[in-house]
Amino acid sequence: MSIIGFLKRLFSHKESYFKKTSKPPENKLSEAEDKKLILTSSDLMQMARKLKEKGEYVRAEQILKDGVKEGVNNIKLWWLLLEIEESLNRIGRAYYCIEKILEMEPENEKALEKLEEIKPLVDKELSYYIEYKMAPEFYKIK
Repeated sequence: MSIIGFLKRLFSHKESYFKKTSKPPENKLSEAEDKKLILTSSDLMQMARKLKEKGEYVRAEQILKDGVKEGVNNIKLWWLLLEIEESLNRIGRAYYCIEKILEMEPENEKALEKLEEIKPLVDKELSYYIEYKMAPEFYKIK
C-alpha cells in the first residue's frame, strides 16, 4: 500500500484518529485503595531478598536504599543491605551498615564480630574508607 493510499484510508474512517476526545477519567483512588499501594518494610525486604537470590544485587540494593530514604529503619533491613553490599564488594558501605545495626542494638554479637572482620579492611584500603564516608550521602541519611 502506498503512503497516499494509507492516508486516504486513515482519513476515511468514521472516527478520525485526530478527533478530539473528552478528557480521560480522573484516576483517583479511594482511601482504602491508596493504603493498599503503600509497601511495608517486610514487602521491601521480601522483594529485595528475591532479587538477591536471583543475583540482582544492584536492584535489591536500590529497593532497600529507597526504603531507608523513606524512613524504614530496622535491623533486618540493614542486615540484608550489609549482605548485598558485601556481595557487591562495597566494603565501605557494608561497614556503614554494621554501624547502623550497632546504633540500634549495641550489644549485637553478630554485628560486633562482623565489625572486627571488616574494620581492618576499611582502615587499610583508602577506597573502602572513602566509600564508608560517602555512605550517608549515598543512602540520603542526614
